Amino acid sequence: VNISTQSIADLSNASWRFAANESVPVSTCMASGSTFVLSLPSNLEPHRQYALWLSVTNPREPPSLNFWALEYATLTSEPLSGFPLAIITFIAPLAAVGIAAGLDVAAPVSISFMVQTAIPPGGKLLLSAPSGFVLHNATALRPRRTVVDVLVLMDAPPRAGSQGSLLAIEVGDEGVPAGVPYLLQVFVTNPTDVALGELPWSMASSTLSSIPLDEGEVTGYPLYR
Repeated sequence: VNISTQSIADLSNASWRFAANESVPVSTCMASGSTFVLSLPSNLEPHRQYALWLSVTNPREPPSLNFWALEYATLTSEPLSGFPLAIITFIAPLAAVGIAAGLDVAAPVSISFMVQTAIPPGGKLLLSAPSGFVLHNATALRPRRTVVDVLVLMDAPPRAGSQGSLLAIEVGDEGVPAGVPYLLQVFVTNPTDVALGELPWSMASSTLSSIPLDEGEVTGYPLYR
């Protein structure tokens, strides 16, 4: 952990750097869950600006209250807004019409989700199912209309390319806005192994030039013989 007394008003300034004689020594560092505790052998000086570097592991889902707080001695900061997470949030379980294992018939699966970062026109969604599933094509990509949506095949389905358990979907000219519930419908052939139904599916978004945006996982649907 490095702590500096340099100004942190503009982190993009190329002249902003740390000097060894400006570092504040740290006695101990302890982390437990979402709490990080530092022990300092000397007091921090009032009215000076400090910077603190931490290594964190991001959650799989955005927290309901994305705020941080800093405490020192008897002082507590105002709530600090957390940084946005590049996460695709699945707002409902996968809805599968066909749940029979090994049935050689492609059936639709509905995926309800929201992206944290808007997907621009021409961007892509990459859907990945556990190995053994076969993803054939996407039949719908549109805003989710109601809490309980229905399967509706589009007259002009989104362009998609399938490679077994991977399906790349082009989002079209309108893109996908951030924070808006969307529905993706794909046709899937189930594997013969019922245990594969317990494995998660994943989805990632990217721009037209393949710059990564968001990603997320959702629990698969159960398979039966």
